[in-house]
Amino acid sequence: MYGFRLRVITAVIAVLSTVIDVISGQCRCLPGNSCWPAEADWDRLNATLYGQLIVPRPTGYPCYAGAGFNATACQAVQQNFANPSFVVNNAGSMQATNWEEIGQARCTFQEASSPSAVCQAGRVSSYGVVASSVADIQNAIAFAHQYNLRVVIKSTGHDYQGRSAAPGSLLIWMHKLANIETKTAFTPNGCDASQASDVPVVTVTGGKVWSEVYKKVEDDFNSGYILVAGHCTTVGAAGGYVLGGGHSILSPSFGLAVDNALEFQIVTIDGVLLTANACQNKDLFWALRGGGGGTFGVLISVTYKLHKINAGYTAYSGLITNTDGSGSLNATQVENILEVMARRTADLDAVGWGGYFYFQPAFGISLTFLIPADRANALPAMDGIKNEIASMGSQWGVVINPFPNTTFAQNYTKFQDWRNWLDSTLVTGIYNSGSRLLPGSRLIPQSALSNSRAVAQTLLAAMNKNGFPFGLLGHLVSGTGVRNNPQANSTSVTPAWRKSAWHIVLYSGWLFNSTDDIIAGATAGINSGIQVLRDAYPDSGAYANEAFIQEPNWQQAFWGENYNRLLGIKKSMDPSGFLVCNQCVGSELWDQAGNCPVRSSSY
Repeated sequence: MYGFRLRVITAVIAVLSTVIDVISGQCRCLPGNSCWPAEADWDRLNATLYGQLIVPRPTGYPCYAGAGFNATACQAVQQNFANPSFVVNNAGSMQATNWEEIGQARCTFQEASSPSAVCQAGRVSSYGVVASSVADIQNAIAFAHQYNLRVVIKSTGHDYQGRSAAPGSLLIWMHKLANIETKTAFTPNGCDASQASDVPVVTVTGGKVWSEVYKKVEDDFNSGYILVAGHCTTVGAAGGYVLGGGHSILSPSFGLAVDNALEFQIVTIDGVLLTANACQNKDLFWALRGGGGGTFGVLISVTYKLHKINAGYTAYSGLITNTDGSGSLNATQVENILEVMARRTADLDAVGWGGYFYFQPAFGISLTFLIPADRANALPAMDGIKNEIASMGSQWGVVINPFPNTTFAQNYTKFQDWRNWLDSTLVTGIYNSGSRLLPGSRLIPQSALSNSRAVAQTLLAAMNKNGFPFGLLGHLVSGTGVRNNPQANSTSVTPAWRKSAWHIVLYSGWLFNSTDDIIAGATAGINSGIQVLRDAYPDSGAYANEAFIQEPNWQQAFWGENYNRLLGIKKSMDPSGFLVCNQCVGSELWDQAGNCPVRSSSY
């Protein structure tokens, strides 16, 4: 239908014509249980999949003595473990390595040389299906129903919530379902001519990443169009990013990713391939536009609206550090800089700038902003920030400089050219792989910025929790493109997005050999920092894809008044609770591990 072949097996469709319900109150079948499929059963599934059944392995697996040891593969891991593109290609790898692990149950290449080292699978799935067709997914679903298995779905592993991994599960890996197709005009399937549009679109499947989509769109339209997409180019283009809402540096101009999603294809939990858009399966369409990944079915493809670019892009970047050359900033300096940012956000918002201010304790504060507009109209607002910080530099003991081999402002014809420059110039560890990373987030209302000093003090107080400073990533990703988007009421993201100006992420982490106490301390520290923001902005919310893993009252934080409707759609689409993931719609009906329904649940 969209240029990729869907291998349909008649026998599979026959099996899936009737949903195999999970018995109410029954826990998932896990390895070691008598219900676990025998080796012959797995062989049968593998034959049905034409050899596409795999045993996923943690990233460090090739470095351990034993049957899995491979010197060449181990060297590749040692050299590339922090490379997101490398991680994407391993079914068992996660971009944040803590989601391969359960405390001390881990498989790190750094510990492999110890004589007592044992590679433990941790959260990595027991088996995986390399899905290259819809039929592969249908087969996986049928098998999981038959044996009451836990199922998780993964595209690229950019997952800060642990939703793409679960011990003892069957993984549906979307890596090889990879297609991109552009069209100069689009009519959603099942719609009449009144819904036709001459606006170009791009349709993407679950195995493609944003760098590939950017290139395809810019090549096909000679850099005349762009789409709202992820900042990190190895994020999956049809997966949890868009299903959770999807913010972008272009959001102040064009809205969230879900505002630009025109059509979805999914395989439901009973194996049916459905199309959801404004004309058919409307409730599902609304739910998929922000209701979260791994919840309503297996996402096959998304069709996105493209936006015309008339004057290329203007980028603005700089680094604020201490004048003594140490790079690090003290609390007073950070507060003053955040106050300037808060006070002048209205100027940036009025023009349409999007961007990030990124604070690391020993690094300073980096500013990275972009706008799809020419320099003359765009620069005064950014220059206002730079000039104020520069003029107060001696008083504050800070200096602002452009990044090496650049000026503060740069022009780009292609979005991907700017992204390539960013990747090669600004190394920000939060986007690298191979680390243990734990975020928490909060949306800061536009109205709060009228008291810019209070916002700065609140953020500083949040960073001060458990010892100054946590890292902080501020996103200017709302703006008028999100707040005034005509699609706002037809998406299921929290309404707090439509009132916000900033998205703030606090983050922490730990080393590969950290103890359980250290991990627990880092987790508690992030929660205490985010609690400062919850208390300061109680009527706001959090971005479900970058939130704290133990967010209290997460239903309200992630979806607000939309949650009850989402839960109703979940129960309609998935009455047995076949798909369960951490802090996903309906997960409160299951235990913390996601394997057993709670007694009070309707499942």
